[in-house]
Amino acid sequence: MDRLLDVVRKYGIDLTVVVYPWPDQIINRDLNSRQVSFWQAWANIRNVQFVNLFPAFISGKDGEATIREYFIPSDMHWNESGHRLVAESFLRHYVQRAHQGN
Repeated sequence: MDRLLDVVRKYGIDLTVVVYPWPDQIINRDLNSRQVSFWQAWANIRNVQFVNLFPAFISGKDGEATIREYFIPSDMHWNESGHRLVAESFLRHYVQRAHQGN
Protein backbone atom coordinates (compact mmCIF):
# COMPACT_ATOMS: atom_id res chain seq x y z
CA MET A 1 0.00 0.00 0.00
CA ASP A 2 2.90 2.34 0.65
CA ARG A 3 4.14 1.76 -2.89
CA LEU A 4 0.65 2.30 -4.29
CA LEU A 5 0.38 5.52 -2.30
CA ASP A 6 3.71 6.69 -3.73
CA VAL A 7 2.46 6.08 -7.27
CA VAL A 8 -0.92 7.78 -6.87
CA ARG A 9 0.63 10.78 -5.16
CA LYS A 10 3.19 11.07 -7.96
CA TYR A 11 0.27 11.53 -10.35
CA GLY A 12 -1.83 13.72 -8.05
CA ILE A 13 -4.46 11.06 -7.39
CA ASP A 14 -6.20 10.85 -4.01
CA LEU A 15 -6.30 7.45 -2.31
CA THR A 16 -9.15 6.29 -0.10
CA VAL A 17 -8.96 3.11 1.97
CA VAL A 18 -12.30 1.40 2.63
CA VAL A 19 -12.78 -1.52 5.03
CA TYR A 20 -15.87 -3.68 5.33
CA PRO A 21 -16.76 -6.75 7.40
CA TRP A 22 -16.99 -10.31 6.22
CA PRO A 23 -19.99 -12.34 7.38
CA ASP A 24 -18.22 -13.88 10.39
CA GLN A 25 -17.31 -10.40 11.63
CA ILE A 26 -20.95 -9.36 11.30
CA ILE A 27 -22.10 -12.41 13.30
CA ASN A 28 -19.54 -11.61 16.02
CA ARG A 29 -20.37 -7.87 15.89
CA ASP A 30 -16.66 -7.14 15.53
CA LEU A 31 -16.78 -3.35 15.06
CA ASN A 32 -13.17 -2.90 16.16
CA SER A 33 -11.53 -5.61 14.08
CA ARG A 34 -7.82 -5.80 13.42
CA GLN A 35 -8.51 -4.63 9.88
CA VAL A 36 -10.25 -1.47 11.10
CA SER A 37 -7.51 -0.67 13.61
CA PHE A 38 -4.64 -1.36 11.23
CA TRP A 39 -5.97 0.47 8.16
CA GLN A 40 -7.31 3.41 10.11
CA ALA A 41 -3.90 3.91 11.75
CA TRP A 42 -2.14 3.48 8.39
CA ALA A 43 -4.44 6.04 6.75
CA ASN A 44 -4.14 8.54 9.62
CA ILE A 45 -0.34 8.44 9.61
CA ARG A 46 -0.22 8.97 5.84
CA ASN A 47 -3.06 11.51 5.61
CA VAL A 48 -5.19 9.19 3.48
CA GLN A 49 -8.99 9.19 3.51
CA PHE A 50 -10.43 6.22 5.43
CA VAL A 51 -13.96 4.85 5.21
CA ASN A 52 -15.10 2.28 7.76
CA LEU A 53 -18.14 0.33 6.53
CA PHE A 54 -18.27 -1.97 9.57
CA PRO A 55 -20.96 0.16 11.29
CA ALA A 56 -23.12 0.10 8.14
CA PHE A 57 -23.27 -3.71 8.30
CA ILE A 58 -23.12 -4.16 12.08
CA SER A 59 -26.17 -2.31 13.27
CA GLY A 60 -28.94 -3.08 15.72
CA LYS A 61 -30.12 -5.82 13.38
CA ASP A 62 -29.42 -9.52 14.01
CA GLY A 63 -26.21 -10.63 12.26
CA GLU A 64 -27.85 -13.52 10.43
CA ALA A 65 -30.60 -11.19 9.16
CA THR A 66 -27.98 -8.72 7.97
CA ILE A 67 -26.15 -11.43 6.06
CA ARG A 68 -29.38 -12.65 4.44
CA GLU A 69 -30.24 -9.08 3.44
CA TYR A 70 -26.87 -7.99 2.04
CA PHE A 71 -24.93 -11.07 0.92
CA ILE A 72 -25.25 -13.73 -1.74
CA PRO A 73 -26.37 -16.95 0.02
CA SER A 74 -23.39 -19.05 1.21
CA ASP A 75 -20.96 -16.46 -0.17
CA MET A 76 -18.95 -13.55 1.19
CA HIS A 77 -19.88 -11.27 -1.71
CA TRP A 78 -22.62 -8.65 -1.57
CA ASN A 79 -25.89 -9.01 -3.37
CA GLU A 80 -27.68 -6.03 -4.98
CA SER A 81 -28.84 -4.71 -1.58
CA GLY A 82 -25.32 -5.01 -0.20
CA HIS A 83 -23.88 -3.05 -3.10
CA ARG A 84 -26.56 -0.40 -2.58
CA LEU A 85 -25.68 -0.14 1.13
CA VAL A 86 -21.98 0.25 0.31
CA ALA A 87 -22.64 2.84 -2.39
CA GLU A 88 -24.92 4.89 -0.14
CA SER A 89 -22.45 4.74 2.75
CA PHE A 90 -19.55 5.70 0.49
CA LEU A 91 -21.49 8.60 -1.01
CA ARG A 92 -22.51 9.86 2.46
CA HIS A 93 -18.81 9.96 3.37
CA TYR A 94 -17.97 12.08 0.33
CA VAL A 95 -20.94 14.44 0.69
CA GLN A 96 -19.99 14.99 4.33
CA ARG A 97 -16.35 15.50 3.34
CA ALA A 98 -17.37 18.03 0.66
CA HIS A 99 -19.42 20.02 3.17
CA GLN A 100 -16.43 20.12 5.51
CA GLY A 101 -14.26 21.47 2.70
CA ASN A 102 -11.75 18.58 2.76
